Amino acid sequence: MSVTVHRDVHHPWTGAPGWDHLLLSGDSLGLLADMVRDAEDKFWQVWMQDPVQPSGCHQVRAMLYKPAGASAHWRDEPRLGTPRARCLAIAVGDEVYTDYTGRITQHCVVERQTREFSGHVSQTDCQLRVSPPVPGSGYVAEPGAAIRQKGLAWMDAAWFRLA
Repeated sequence: MSVTVHRDVHHPWTGAPGWDHLLLSGDSLGLLADMVRDAEDKFWQVWMQDPVQPSGCHQVRAMLYKPAGASAHWRDEPRLGTPRARCLAIAVGDEVYTDYTGRITQHCVVERQTREFSGHVSQTDCQLRVSPPVPGSGYVAEPGAAIRQKGLAWMDAAWFRLA
């Protein structure tokens, strides 16, 4: 396993200074889970974590964070979406993450459209398609119908942050 610590950098989604980051990576999902538990005992909180071994990839990763020098349990403010200016800066090919499902998942932007091209109004006027698809981001066929996945769903860029 590889362990990398970045001290006194920025908050994962607000960008505010004064936060520490911890990157864990290796080839064993079980060992990764053990190391995450150990880090949580030292006041780190999970930001992103591979829930399974990615297909064709030998590495699993977890990113954790905490206030710089934290030596007690702490609580972060809830995330209320990405500021519009940051949404408009997300480009095709960027690595992004989201907490859409209640846990952090990481994706690559494969397509982007703004209100100028789509005609649709959204929170940020910018919509993204990402790969792999965000769990639960399917389309609704008609009012009252069950959600069905049809390729990659368009999602408002407010759901994403640059990784």
